[in-house]
Amino acid sequence: MHCSRDVNAGSDWLFRDAREDDIRATFREEPKLLQMLQDELELFGYTVSGHPLDLHPQVAWHTYCPIAELHRYPNQRVTVCGLIIVSRSHLQQNGQPMKFISLCDRAGIVECEIFAAAYRLYGLNTIRYPVVQITGEVKPFDNGAGYTLDVLRVEKARNVNNEGRNE
Repeated sequence: MHCSRDVNAGSDWLFRDAREDDIRATFREEPKLLQMLQDELELFGYTVSGHPLDLHPQVAWHTYCPIAELHRYPNQRVTVCGLIIVSRSHLQQNGQPMKFISLCDRAGIVECEIFAAAYRLYGLNTIRYPVVQITGEVKPFDNGAGYTLDVLRVEKARNVNNEGRNE
């Protein structure tokens, strides 16, 4: 047995030729929230220190209908914005491709149905952008206990510029 400080045991191979100033720990500042969330997402695959939407501070969230308010607009056209959290491809009865996505904002989650016509035009945007703006028609369930969004358009979310105006 030998002690970890035993020079003859070869334990100093890593820093043998380094100066003490080169290996001394230096003070580093705490990362900002956005950097911390990006690091968590890269490391864990999800955020820990905040909501996943905090990763997108450039989005003009205030310009969209909150998902929790969709029940106020049955059979009406609305535009919402959110993070795609679930995506499922499917074939319609006629064999045409379509997609179901679940979209979340800070207020809630809504199931969105992208039928073949809209999917042909906008399906790529569900892959291209993690946060999307969706224009669609609110379709209440027959029992009145919920609703889905029949998607007409899927686009990149609107951004807020440096002066706080929408782009």
